[in-house]
Amino acid sequence: MRYDILNVSAPAHRVEHLLKAALGATDEPNKFGSKSHLKTPDGGRIRVSASFTDGSKSTVSLHSDFDNAEHNAWAVKVFNTTCAATDADVDLFDEADSVVKSRHRNAA
Repeated sequence: MRYDILNVSAPAHRVEHLLKAALGATDEPNKFGSKSHLKTPDGGRIRVSASFTDGSKSTVSLHSDFDNAEHNAWAVKVFNTTCAATDADVDLFDEADSVVKSRHRNAA
């Protein structure tokens, strides 16, 4: 299983709603307990939660059983979709906590 993280400077409920609509994702029970995640039509799984340090921001977990290249392409697709759906700052981190992509809006 591959795993990446998006940090988004927008509330979790807003990010989850936007990603669900933009990606055509559906709610699905989590394999690991009572929580749920979004399942994308291509089989990826997304879990959106409030940031531990700042509730006005969110953490988006990206999980898949794709091979490395396919997972990386999917993670970038979710990153790009998040950037298009919101004006928030967005950072994509890989499994080694390295920043893969980043989009920050400068305050006017």
